[in-house]
Amino acid sequence: MTEIVRNQDNDHLLPSGNSQFVIGYVDEVNGEGAEEIAAAFVPTRAELLQLARYWTERVLDLEYTFFLFTSTGSYECRILGFGTRRIERIRAVLGAEAVDAVEMEVYKEYAKTIDPREWATFLNGDEARVDAFQEAGGPFASQLDWTWIEQEAERHRRGECSRPQSELEPNS
Repeated sequence: MTEIVRNQDNDHLLPSGNSQFVIGYVDEVNGEGAEEIAAAFVPTRAELLQLARYWTERVLDLEYTFFLFTSTGSYECRILGFGTRRIERIRAVLGAEAVDAVEMEVYKEYAKTIDPREWATFLNGDEARVDAFQEAGGPFASQLDWTWIEQEAERHRRGECSRPQSELEPNS
């Protein structure tokens, strides 16, 4: 097994297993790539902002992917947790205003690549709207029917649904 590296941001993100089987090893989170070397190199403010951008992009991409596909894995969970902690450490050093500005830029750039209604559902959709989006096919639909999604979201909010429960639950 490859050497496990511990640092300030990977608590509870370490792999588990034995010499034959390991779950959760991610080099940049708990392997050689996670080794902190600050004593040998001190990053500038501009470099820390680039790191904040990098981790914000990674975290946003994982969150959006989870929104689309409603599933994730060990790798994604570790990157998400680690990236969020890195962003918060940079925020503690540079201040919220600087990191918030980077995050806003990343979100604006990311939004340009996505249908505005889908983006709004991701950012601000309540559970009913997200469920309706998923039922409509989400990323698998060739063309989403947003009128149906809005109507279905209203049904969900009233505790109703246009589809039988057996269609919505796996293994039914």
